[in-house]
Amino acid sequence: SKIYRFRKGEWKERGVGELRFLKHKVSNMIRILSRAEKTHKCTINHFPIKQDLLGNLEQLKTSNNSWTWAATDISDEVPA
Repeated sequence: SKIYRFRKGEWKERGVGELRFLKHKVSNMIRILSRAEKTHKCTINHFPIKQDLLGNLEQLKTSNNSWTWAATDISDEVPA
């Protein structure tokens, strides 16, 4: 999958890799995890939560295989 983030009015690619939804055996909490194919750098690692616009996983209306959701991005040291 290709991972993008929306910053300063435009989509920027964050990496290509397998996107995984991991379910904890005890708590049943779901975590979204993705690592870049070549570098194995973590591009996504968070728990989706339903709070206002955050965590609402929605299929993109213009594509059958694209999904969007919102999360706090702290990858550049300053949350966006």
